[in-house]
Amino acid sequence: MKIILVANFKGGVGKSTISNLLQERLSNSVILALDIYQDVEITNIVNDDGVCNTKLLKKGFEIDLQEYVDLGVEHIIIDMPGYMDERVLKIMRYVDLIVLPMTLGFRSTNTTALTIEELHKHNNTCKKLAVVNMHKSDKEYEECRDELEALLDGRIEVLYTQIRLSKAIKTIEKRQVGINVLVSEVGGHVYKPILKKFENLASMVKKLI
Repeated sequence: MKIILVANFKGGVGKSTISNLLQERLSNSVILALDIYQDVEITNIVNDDGVCNTKLLKKGFEIDLQEYVDLGVEHIIIDMPGYMDERVLKIMRYVDLIVLPMTLGFRSTNTTALTIEELHKHNNTCKKLAVVNMHKSDKEYEECRDELEALLDGRIEVLYTQIRLSKAIKTIEKRQVGINVLVSEVGGHVYKPILKKFENLASMVKKLI
């Protein structure tokens, strides 16, 4: 079983969106959503096939990895809140990959660097993948990447990829649905460019874990 932590202490950078797209493309996977504010204890979200693919865990409810081993889950995707959750600390040594969505701007870049440094303290062997998103050009991507590299100053190795701003991303975030739902509604040709980006990200994640 592989564990992927989707993390950034800054909100609004696309953690849940990227968690959902990875869940759609990694076999036998489940999302543990820890960034939950509603008055729930444990809620299972079941997909159209009757399979539970997301579990919302309110603060105070622990992550039981053995439960997912027993269920035969191959990939756990943890959608981390914007702080160092004690439940994440307890399982950090088992994390195989940290995926760090980030956006343009010093605040996002600085917070991403702080997130990387803090998580690295608790697992200095797993790989880190920064996903620059919501930008419009390769130049903006390169600027964002270079700013983060300057802040880290070579202390921690980070890999990079990007997902540009698109109407599809906005629709996914607004409707809180996966890209597969949009494709089923209007056909794959409309979302071909963003689908390719999603597939590239998922392929990269598979290689890293």
